[in-house]
Amino acid sequence: MGPDDYDRIPETVPPLTVGDDVDFAAVELGERIGTGGDADVYRATVTHRGDAYPVAVKQPRFEGTIQERAVEEFESEAETWARLDDHDNVVTVYAWGTEPLPWLALEYMDGGTLATMLGDLDLPEALWLAGRIAEGVRHGHRHGVAHLDLKPTNLLLRETGPGTWDYPKVSDWGLAKLLLRHSNSVEGLSPTYAAPEQFDSETFGSADDLTDVYQLGAVVYALLTGEPPFTGPSAAVMRSVLQDTPEPPSAVDPSLPPAVDEVVTTALAKRKDDRYEGVLPFRKALDRLFESVVDAERGASGAVAAPADDPFASAATATAGGHEPSPESTDSAASMDRDTGDDGDGLVTRRRALGVLGVGVVGAGGWLATTDRSGDRTDSAGMPGDDTATPQPTATRTVTPTATRTPTASPTETSTGTAPGISGDEVDNATQDALLQLVEPAATITVGPGGRLQFDPETLAVSQGDVVEWAFDTGGHNVSGHPDANEDVSLPAGAAPFASYDASGDDVDHLSTREAGDSYRHQFEVTGDYTYVCVPHASSGMIGRITVR
Repeated sequence: MGPDDYDRIPETVPPLTVGDDVDFAAVELGERIGTGGDADVYRATVTHRGDAYPVAVKQPRFEGTIQERAVEEFESEAETWARLDDHDNVVTVYAWGTEPLPWLALEYMDGGTLATMLGDLDLPEALWLAGRIAEGVRHGHRHGVAHLDLKPTNLLLRETGPGTWDYPKVSDWGLAKLLLRHSNSVEGLSPTYAAPEQFDSETFGSADDLTDVYQLGAVVYALLTGEPPFTGPSAAVMRSVLQDTPEPPSAVDPSLPPAVDEVVTTALAKRKDDRYEGVLPFRKALDRLFESVVDAERGASGAVAAPADDPFASAATATAGGHEPSPESTDSAASMDRDTGDDGDGLVTRRRALGVLGVGVVGAGGWLATTDRSGDRTDSAGMPGDDTATPQPTATRTVTPTATRTPTASPTETSTGTAPGISGDEVDNATQDALLQLVEPAATITVGPGGRLQFDPETLAVSQGDVVEWAFDTGGHNVSGHPDANEDVSLPAGAAPFASYDASGDDVDHLSTREAGDSYRHQFEVTGDYTYVCVPHASSGMIGRITVR
């Protein structure tokens, strides 16, 4: 069979031509097809020269009154995205505006999001998709724009028809940062795909284009194994991102070749210096691995050309150390582009891929469904649906994992899976407190409401792993769950003491208090009954109780 007889790899899918004069009055909104913590997405129709075209309209959701500065930033971010959408792997922005509320009209992505495909693809298709997503991200870097919020729900697909793979495009350029700055919700932040520097810039440096390398590595990990590198409650995931080494993909899914591990874990290095030098080297490693996979499958199928002695060796060897010779790049102060060199031999174009694919490759057909890819498809927007939940993949491979991953130890324990070069001391109490501030609390307790000496509510029930917040309505109070601070304090066996003040020394019953407007959070990781107090006012009955189920 000749290489042109294999046509799983699609041609590029251009956006529809809907005209240059789209305004909100010309957009006919239809059903809401997506919602998340930061925006609603509607399927809409735009009429151009007598023809109706589908578009996706995204309306960001802001808390409270929209300030003029937020509107200006929205327009700036929309303009940034529009400057990038001339690339085949970037979702097109047709138009945007701020009246009656901020809105964007976007390319309608009828294939859904990558979140519906996690763990549900054959290896060649997964690697090909990952490489094309990397191309879209690299395009942003070449224009000085880092995405910083790569996750499956921001990676969208266009249908290409039976027999070919769906075509991926990158969405949500810049909007995540804007929405997080102007919303009280943290649902837009995705700890499972965030890089260490996004939680601890003092230790790991500021977020930049190499943050996208890590996030893309986490996406590829999930695409191959069915789940991100770390799972569990948000605070536990954040600690693992900072401290722990993920299981190699082939340990999670033994059907994956070991060469996958080197390619993916290099991108997931804790420190930026240990990752690929840019998205381009990562994309080249993915494409080499793609070619090695299809060469091996071609050999196994009895195709004419024989594979190399070890077709995976070249892909793994090329990634050893995580760095390739860096292409020429522009000044980093002017652009975040670290990989402006030309594609060289790494790009898997349709023609080149057709030349290496053999009859042994069996790609998934690109027909998506919300819960079962073999069933009916569910249309999706040009933007993600619910960003807050980790999708549950529908597996097609029979997998017997060889290891069970635990997100992290409890806060008082030392993790046994700490990454090389990262000591437990580097993630100090201040960092832990900062991490908890990024987590949506399961419940909030008001301290001293209206000047009264009490906690409101005085009793509370939460689930294991939940974060509870104490909001200080009046000053002069504290929160202490330290048994040495007061005789009324009691904790379940194995539970770590907690307090809104520094209780690391001998003086744990002191009167250090918080001011009105302050807050304190604690994550409860041990089940049982807790009794805590306000130390200065415990004798006046300022005692609270929490049951952790």
